[in-house]
Amino acid sequence: MLVAITVTLFVLQILLWMSIAIKRMWEKWLATREAEWKKRLQALLDFVQQSETALPRYKIRKRHEALFMARELSKTVREMTPQMRRKVGYVADHLLSPWLGQELERGRWASKLNALYYMEDLGLKSLADQAWRVAQSAHGQDDQLAEQALRALAKIKDHRALAILLRDEHFPPYFYLDLLRRYSPLHLSDLKRVWNSHAKMRRGLVLTLLEHQQPWEQELLRQAMDSEELDIRLAALKVLATRPELCPPHGQLDRFLHSPHWQEQARAAYLIGQLGWDHYLPDLVTLLQHKMWWVRYRAGEALVKLMDAAEQSYWSSRVTDRYGRDMLQHWITVYR
Repeated sequence: MLVAITVTLFVLQILLWMSIAIKRMWEKWLATREAEWKKRLQALLDFVQQSETALPRYKIRKRHEALFMARELSKTVREMTPQMRRKVGYVADHLLSPWLGQELERGRWASKLNALYYMEDLGLKSLADQAWRVAQSAHGQDDQLAEQALRALAKIKDHRALAILLRDEHFPPYFYLDLLRRYSPLHLSDLKRVWNSHAKMRRGLVLTLLEHQQPWEQELLRQAMDSEELDIRLAALKVLATRPELCPPHGQLDRFLHSPHWQEQARAAYLIGQLGWDHYLPDLVTLLQHKMWWVRYRAGEALVKLMDAAEQSYWSSRVTDRYGRDMLQHWITVYR
């Protein structure tokens, strides 16, 4: 029995040594190849950075070389100009798409996910159909893979991803905003379809106005402010604080200052401070005595922005609520 145990342990030790030796040989081989591939990659980067339009003669012979190239190009493309990114996409479409397409069709889970990341970074339009098949097969079963497939499709503005978002509400709210940013600015027909779909899409659509101009945006904000959904109204107030040129006439914010929802009152107070609308001073003084800390915080900030030193002194002595008085003093100190 002891002899059998000894032999078994010896065999396991030999196998362990062999596996370590093979791993080291593989790493040495890969390091040598990567050094060669980097030299070849530099020729492609020179083409990207110059005005030449003829693609240099280049052929990828192995899967590992294709994945190395995709990884390195994904790193460098983020620091390039839009024109250079387009040339990188052109190069990658010709050289990498066949290999990455194989990863999407037959690769393991991690290989598919990495291929989708490379597709997104490099904007590979030729992989749209394979990515769409991955999105369909993973939808409802593997959220991480499905979401990345949809991100990659949205990056190249493939409207099949938008069609899934319009009918599916199970993704997290930030995901709808993330993808809508990639499609923005939307065509008017798409914008109306998004608005008429579901609450997460409506909220995402309104928040795209923080970064993008959209057709019909004045009407879009008006409908958002009139919405029965609190999240949609809050999104509209957030946009207005960033883009004051879209603000409605005076008096349109009264309902938000007197809303039963403290979140709307806080957002409205902040917005008034941003706009400099001093005729709302009495309303802000009232909100300074609100039971919710965030409402007092935003009201105090807005008041100090709107008042001169004499008005600050006047109101500081007349606010009866001690928490509101402390908040006002805090903001007076901050802006002093």
